[in-house]
Parts: sequence; C-alpha cells; structure tokens
Amino acid sequence: SIAVPNEIKYVSTISFIGNAKIHDADLRSIIKLQAPMFFNRSKFSHKKLNKDKIALQAYYRSKGFLEVDIITEFNANNENYINIKYFINEGNQYRLRDLIISGNKLFTENEILSKLDHTSINQYYNPVQIRKKLQLLKRDYLINGKVDISIMDEIVIDTENVIARI
Repeated sequence: SIAVPNEIKYVSTISFIGNAKIHDADLRSIIKLQAPMFFNRSKFSHKKLNKDKIALQAYYRSKGFLEVDIITEFNANNENYINIKYFINEGNQYRLRDLIISGNKLFTENEILSKLDHTSINQYYNPVQIRKKLQLLKRDYLINGKVDISIMDEIVIDTENVIARI
C-alpha cells in the first residue's frame, strides 16, 4: 500500500538487496532514515528516502562504483510503519590506474602529482576527491597570477581501471 500524505509514518525495516562488496552496516551509517532502536523512530518521508538514495549513490561512487544503480521500494506493513528496500546493482569497481598531466607550464609534473595525491594511483577511483584536488590546484595557479587558468579533465575507463587525463 501507499503512504497517505497527512498521516505520520515511521520506518519499520530497512533492507539492502544486491550489495555484495559493501556491508549493510556501512550503508546504514550513510542514510538518515533508520529502523527503530530503543525509543528512537525515524519519521518516513519521500524526500528523506530520495536524499538517502542520493547519499548511497554518492558513497558507492566514492568507492569506485561509477555505474551503481539503486532502486528504492517501500510499503506499509501496518497503519503507521513502512518497510524500505534498496535494490542495489553495484556494477564494476574501478581503480585509478594512471594520472596523465599535460599542458602545464607553471608547476612540474611531480608538483602537480603531489597536489593531486598521486598515492591514489591503484586505489579505488573517487571522482569527488579528484575534483576537490583539482579545485585546490586551480587555486594554486590563481595565487601565482594565472587568472585565466582552465583545468580540463577526462577519464578513460576499461574493464576495471580508470585513467585520468588532466
């Protein structure tokens, strides 16, 4: 059944289906909606459910699952309680195989690699972390008077690896 808009509903159970590489406990720590514990109950809302789905997708992507797909399903198990299911297709988990730097004139390749934390090579690819580090790199160019700096990046994906060109 479907939740009636003006009734307060609470979360009863949360299930993760299809998550082979990331444990339920790790996923539960990411979401705001929680199953009841002691005297704590989460109020259910479509908005919270959608935010949790987005948070789970972002978490998976930060762990190298670039093609993760999550479908949510919920139903009422009685008048006031909702069961939530997350159907997760993790897809492949990608590692950063190489960082290729080109076009730089102000900093050496080693300086740029150290700013981008080249130790992340052979680690799971985290696009959010790379973008943050590119922003810091851009700031370093601006501090050095390069006001019209443009940093472009692209990734090349094969079966299990990512190559980032910057």
